[in-house]
Amino acid sequence: MKKLLTLGFALMLISACSGKHILVKKTEKYPADKYITKLAYDQKKDIAKENALKEIKNIFATLPAGDTFTQARRQAILDSAKVVETWKDKTAKRYYALAAIDRTQAKKIIEPSYQQIDSKLQTLSENIEKGTNKWQAVQNAFAMEELFNKRQELDAEYALVSHDALAYQ
Repeated sequence: MKKLLTLGFALMLISACSGKHILVKKTEKYPADKYITKLAYDQKKDIAKENALKEIKNIFATLPAGDTFTQARRQAILDSAKVVETWKDKTAKRYYALAAIDRTQAKKIIEPSYQQIDSKLQTLSENIEKGTNKWQAVQNAFAMEELFNKRQELDAEYALVSHDALAYQ
């Protein structure tokens, strides 16, 4: 009886380890420094795929809502998410789906927003330096403050898609 229990336990352990090995092997193609990935599973393949994409979308749910331009930019990033791998674990009788977003592509979507903000900041700064009207300088300073706040929101978004969580330079 002891031998039978030991054999059963050993088979169960081998089965569990082999499933983890498959998981590691499937995700090795999508390293964290190049991709944002999320894994989901379900008894049905289509639901597993949907859940993986929902998990990717949940990453951005932590950020403040932002204006319509911000929402459009985030939607463009989320639209780039794809289910890149699916497989069936026959022992657990469930499907796994791996969704991924290419970090480089996501950064390229965000970077024009930085360039636009930085350009406006540069213009306002130049106007303050060469302007003689103090009231106009104060208005420009307030406009700069608003742009700095937008840039901070953008930094949080960029940190999510950047593997090292650094802001845009």
